[in-house]
Amino acid sequence: MPTYIGLANWTTEGMKTVRETIKRGQDAAALVGQLGGEIKATYWTHGPYDIIAIAEMPDDETMAKLSLAITSRGTTRFTAVRAFTEDEVARILAELPEPGSSS
Repeated sequence: MPTYIGLANWTTEGMKTVRETIKRGQDAAALVGQLGGEIKATYWTHGPYDIIAIAEMPDDETMAKLSLAITSRGTTRFTAVRAFTEDEVARILAELPEPGSSS
C-alpha cells in the first residue's frame, strides 16, 4: 500500500480542546482502519506542525477521503503527502527516459 505523511496543525477550536488530542488521534486511527489503511506512527511535535502521522492507505482517493473527513471535524488543518520507499524510487528512476531521448 502507498505510504503517506500526514501533517496537521490545530485550529483555534483544536487548541481550545487540546486535552482531547490523544482521543482525536485514536479516532483518526480507527477511521484509517475503517478505510482499509493502517497508521504506522503518530508524533506530536513542536515547530511548523503540531502532529505528524505516517500511514499506509489503499490509494490516493482513499487518502483524500481521510483528509476531508479529518479536516471537516474542525479541530485541525490537515494535509498529506505521498512518500516513496527506496525501492519505489528505484523503479521510477529505472523507467526514466535517457536525457535527450525523444520518448
